[in-house]
Amino acid sequence: MTKKFAHKKFKTITLILNKGEGSKIVNKMYEQGHTMVDLHSARGSHIGAPTDKKGKPLVTEQEVVTCVVPETEAQQLFEDLYLFAKLNHPNHGLMYMESLSQIVPYNLQTAS
Repeated sequence: MTKKFAHKKFKTITLILNKGEGSKIVNKMYEQGHTMVDLHSARGSHIGAPTDKKGKPLVTEQEVVTCVVPETEAQQLFEDLYLFAKLNHPNHGLMYMESLSQIVPYNLQTAS
């Protein structure tokens, strides 16, 4: 049996943050009742990153937070997360938002 979310439109908000900052965002979102949030790590460098002796950018570990939210809540949440994550300060990370064309719900079972 399939259920459709055709009655709602969703957006995804992605934050790329310094190591150790992602769990703060996940906890804040959970406290606000958002449950479609995930956190994972990635490695890479950015323009202007410090370089090694050979001039190559240093690779650092970053945290990536991705959340799926109803379109009606997305803009306000985006603004709130921008300030909470201090992305208005240099070198604190970046974030972006995209519309989703399709979504399928999933429920994780908890251990009893």
